[in-house]
Amino acid sequence: MLWLVATAALFALAANQPQRAWSPPPQAEVVLGDAHYRLDAAQVEWLQAFSRLHFSEGREAARALLEAELGSGLDAVFAGVRERLPEFADWYYSLGGEYSRLGMAALAQLNLAEGEFIARKAATMLFPAEDWEAALAGLDAHMLATLQGHQQRVRAGWLAEVGERLAPYRVPAPLGAASDAARAEPLRLDGFIAQWVAEEGEAFRGRVQLSAAAGGSAAAGTVLWRRAAARATAASGRVVAARGASRTAGRMGAYATGGLAACAATGPAAAGCALLAGAVAWVATDWALLRIEEARSRDELLAALDAGLAQLQAQMFDEVLAAYDAVAFEQEALAGGAIEREFRPAQAGR
Repeated sequence: MLWLVATAALFALAANQPQRAWSPPPQAEVVLGDAHYRLDAAQVEWLQAFSRLHFSEGREAARALLEAELGSGLDAVFAGVRERLPEFADWYYSLGGEYSRLGMAALAQLNLAEGEFIARKAATMLFPAEDWEAALAGLDAHMLATLQGHQQRVRAGWLAEVGERLAPYRVPAPLGAASDAARAEPLRLDGFIAQWVAEEGEAFRGRVQLSAAAGGSAAAGTVLWRRAAARATAASGRVVAARGASRTAGRMGAYATGGLAACAATGPAAAGCALLAGAVAWVATDWALLRIEEARSRDELLAALDAGLAQLQAQMFDEVLAAYDAVAFEQEALAGGAIEREFRPAQAGR
């Protein structure tokens, strides 16, 4: 009887229990290559956080790599410019260089020629356009190839880590077209990350360039000479062309008078003889003064030019890194928004 009563009581309790509804937690279908995975919201949140952190660290590593490649590349480019400094100094302390500076300065005063003749000459001799542009283009290509290679390694590392972490959640691929039509669109990670990396690489390609920072050989020559002239002394820099012109004009009268005295005995040909003698004395004295000035101030001029090159190199280095930082900041914001948009439906199980 007790057994029958207990059994009846258990059946009564079971019959009176309300039925509880149960459904499995929402899951998202994720596709990586040919593999399919089923993830719950917590696992998708981990995937989202990991992706943002991984690619952010990749950009920081890319900056360090770019900084090293850019520094060594600029050292090589500017080493070629420094090799041409003695050639420029030879021209600067030559009679041709002296008279061309004086002549161009006089024409500039009459608005018959553009100013900054020495800067243009420095650009022509120190930064020959074809060589300069080819060197910068080569370094640009090398830096972009370095960044692209690094991006591919970062992407490969992401794929390897995600594939390993998601391995326990792999499921068979859905069967049949009907099944594909009935289920929601899966989150295709591989294509999404590949497109994102490609867009980021294109953004760097368009803006992280040395040629944009340098501004061409003419601009480089102008910047260099202005900085060198500011460093050089008045004697070595000789940037005030009017002073040299007045000095030469004063000597002209003295040489002409001396020439007339020396050629007085030649009779009717005295005037021509005086001009010739004065011109020879003028050129000889200018040559001697140039040699004295070169011995006194050539090293100072070369040091000023070398310091100007160092400043120009540092400026280009900083501008390229600043351009990278700006693009990286924009891309990180865009990537964060893209990851948020793509992973949010997955968290809800799509």
